[in-house]
Amino acid sequence: MNELKKLLLELDEHMQEVYQTNAGEKKFLEKTDNINVTGERSRVIDMLLEETIIDFFKEKAFPCVIVTEERGKVALTATPKFVVITDPLDGTTNFSRGIPLTCYGIAIAKIRKKSEQTAFNDIQAAAVRSFHTDEFFLSDSKEGSTLNNQAITPSKETNLQKSLLAIDLDRIWHKKPAKVQAVLSIVKQCKGIRRFGANLLDMCYVAAGRIECMIDIRNMLSIVHTPGLFIAKKSGAVLSTKLYEEFNPTLEAQEKMSFVLCNNANLASKILAKLDESHFK
Repeated sequence: MNELKKLLLELDEHMQEVYQTNAGEKKFLEKTDNINVTGERSRVIDMLLEETIIDFFKEKAFPCVIVTEERGKVALTATPKFVVITDPLDGTTNFSRGIPLTCYGIAIAKIRKKSEQTAFNDIQAAAVRSFHTDEFFLSDSKEGSTLNNQAITPSKETNLQKSLLAIDLDRIWHKKPAKVQAVLSIVKQCKGIRRFGANLLDMCYVAAGRIECMIDIRNMLSIVHTPGLFIAKKSGAVLSTKLYEEFNPTLEAQEKMSFVLCNNANLASKILAKLDESHFK
């Protein structure tokens, strides 16, 4: 096991302890004055978990810049060698309503030369912890993905009518009707949809073969969700977009993503055929 994966495993012990210790406290549901990168007020639990991550890397003297959902960007050194990307609590609304589907995600990318921007393809390792189901997804750039130390692969299904899809249309139902109709035209042909309220889990469920596809073409999802996409891609899933020759967004706090994540290229081609470039903008 490489050193970055060992680092993520050690961090996970701290994250589980902090979450389990504080999850039942009502005060952690309260909103703070901090405005996160999505324009929303952070909750106390979000800030606490993010602080746990920042403190962990500080104590390790890990030479990095941390890109977070709550604080945006936190530089731990003037000469960083890595970018750490994290969503400290995905599924905050689930958390606030007592729905047991929450997680955190984290990825570590190696910084390129000064003349180049660090991007998705520079990620070296990533992890997602589902707090309530005792599931830990882990991956690195040289090996496949695992769930609780067991290798995972996507579903082999190629028939859209037999496929389960996760979709995210939050905040665009009335604002972008063309996108909504494009996605619904695909949904009408699938077996069913699943929406778990935590995007990182949607991605990991594609990686583990539980659902066949995740569609998010809102161009609103924060870059802090790349840990789940990395795990899915390394499991063998296909990550597609019609705006780039390949999916490789820069790892900047304000970066937003549009994509189709599928279990295999066959199903991906069928879904992408129903979309055009304008739907990804």
